[in-house]
Amino acid sequence: MRTLAYNITFHSYWLHQDKEGQSIGVNNSPIEESGLPIFGGTAVKGLFREQLEILHSCNALTTSYQIWNRLFGSETKEGKIKFNTARFNGAIPKEHQYLLYHTITNTAIEEETKQAKQRSLRTSKVVIPMELQGTITIDTLPEATTKEDLEQDLIMMAGLIKEVGKDRYKGLGSCVIKIKADK
Repeated sequence: MRTLAYNITFHSYWLHQDKEGQSIGVNNSPIEESGLPIFGGTAVKGLFREQLEILHSCNALTTSYQIWNRLFGSETKEGKIKFNTARFNGAIPKEHQYLLYHTITNTAIEEETKQAKQRSLRTSKVVIPMELQGTITIDTLPEATTKEDLEQDLIMMAGLIKEVGKDRYKGLGSCVIKIKADK
């Protein structure tokens, strides 16, 4: 089994949510674990999968595309690579955890009247810029593959990811993801 660590360093407010968790009076709220924000491993895996497709189309992969497809898996077959949830590793007293969050509100404006559109007010509970840590585990290295080649490809994939989470194309979730050496 091969384990690599990864960091997500956020440079802007960010929001990662599931379909269920909403706070009262807030349209969007982040996923939390014991009051601290987390970023789900399956979402991180999906981001890396997107970058795999880009690197494949550019013929920039060190490891073959077929091996990566086996590692990532498919709808019918579980993959051999697992991205664990990224967590904040700092120590913050429970009474100060609210400082990790900020509320932003926005609304849509009518083009002609320059007035707020009816029922368009949205409030989001976002997370302040911070660093999260997670791990990537690969059950078994595929045949004809070296750990260095897999690491190099993962580092390239991580380097292509610049925004993550909800509303990432609206200014939230600006980040840098880095793969670290063995744990």
